[in-house]
Amino acid sequence: MAKERNKTGRESQTQKKAKNNGGKEGRGRKLNQWRQDRMRAAIEEYGQIIEHGGVPQLRLLARAWTVPKSTLQRRAKGNGHFHHKAIPS
Repeated sequence: MAKERNKTGRESQTQKKAKNNGGKEGRGRKLNQWRQDRMRAAIEEYGQIIEHGGVPQLRLLARAWTVPKSTLQRRAKGNGHFHHKAIPS
């Protein structure tokens, strides 16, 4: 099988990544792999940390529950899909 090369005769970045990735082309990360139940659990934990007087670290919570930090931040504030705040008023 002949290798495809770009105008300069070199392999493209995608081809290099595919070669390094076991022949699979594409980007390395899979996006939108989180689930609503994990988001709810992360928001509940966020609320519990606030109730106990702690300072929640959204990045660590998002990684622990494998949810997007920006979505967790928005929903914890009460501006997202869920129509309740993690912090009781």
